[in-house]
Amino acid sequence: MSLAVRAEAPIGRTGRFFIGGQWVVPSSGAVIDVIDSATEELYFRVAQAQAADMSRAVAAAREAFDEGPWPRLTPAERAGYLRAIGAELRLRGEDIAEIWPRESGVLHTFAANAGTGAEAAFKRYAALARTFPFEEPVKPTAGGQFGMIVREPAGVVGAIIPWNAPMGMISNKVGPALLAGCTVILKSAPGAAGGG
Repeated sequence: MSLAVRAEAPIGRTGRFFIGGQWVVPSSGAVIDVIDSATEELYFRVAQAQAADMSRAVAAAREAFDEGPWPRLTPAERAGYLRAIGAELRLRGEDIAEIWPRESGVLHTFAANAGTGAEAAFKRYAALARTFPFEEPVKPTAGGQFGMIVREPAGVVGAIIPWNAPMGMISNKVGPALLAGCTVILKSAPGAAGGG
């Protein structure tokens, strides 16, 4: 008798990429099979990004950085979005707890805290909006009476996520990049494509 239960992954749009603020059709029909670690059966399939898809994502992120509002928002404004992202991840905690054990074999009791942990990470980075010295007055070493160090958004961040603890890694890479005013391209590991 088998104790394994076949389940559908709580993920939508596995055949699309989220690029430039919309779900887009991949450049090819290539897919990644994510295998359930408990049953060794197919859990779900996701579209596999090709060079053309990556180029499209980089171009969209660059355009969003150059033309969009994100890097021009204040750190306090960006912090509000980070708190909202964290809150949404907490609400989706049960989905994360369903996906992560099946992708990588982590215990469900451990995975059950991933949504709450992600929210805590995003809140921690949001709190830095009040304390991080984005602008810091300094006294110049040669001449002049006033100087200012200004820490500004740098551009597009490529966040590559490993298979183990993907939600924790996503939170701790995406959170500070967004707070800094950068746009982000997120690439999950093939075995943890659900981001659990």
